[in-house]
Amino acid sequence: MKRLVVLRHAKSSWDSEGVSDINRPLKTRGITDAYTLSRELKERLKGMDLVLCSPANRALHTATIFSEGAGFSAEKIKVTPLIYEASESALRKLITGVDSAVNTLMIIGHNPTFTYFVNEILPHPIYELPTTGCVIFDFDIDSWANMAPAKLTEYTIHTPQR
Repeated sequence: MKRLVVLRHAKSSWDSEGVSDINRPLKTRGITDAYTLSRELKERLKGMDLVLCSPANRALHTATIFSEGAGFSAEKIKVTPLIYEASESALRKLITGVDSAVNTLMIIGHNPTFTYFVNEILPHPIYELPTTGCVIFDFDIDSWANMAPAKLTEYTIHTPQR
């Protein structure tokens, strides 16, 4: 059994002029949403083995909030530049290349790729994975190389409550 957690970064700010896209910070609402959802998912995120995270400021901040709120070590977070502008196929290749010793894997990144990616797995597509939106997939596999929609045993979709 393998668990994949796909998390879109929390709500970011567009208020600062001259700040590059990769450096945009989180809005207060994003910070609040991330803390709230991470605490709600604490039980589901127990045993986190590895977090692959985009190098964007908003994604890294989301990752550290989830680490604190869900109670897993920030040392499990690995900055993965590929995620910043990845295609769905690049994400799939990244995930299927993860070591089999990793049972619970989280990826943190961006739309539209994350919505497209989860829709490749979900039995019923969603319109959009919102900021701080999270999909947890459970697969009946012993190796990430075998991840496929046909191996999906359960999934849940979590979004911030407003």
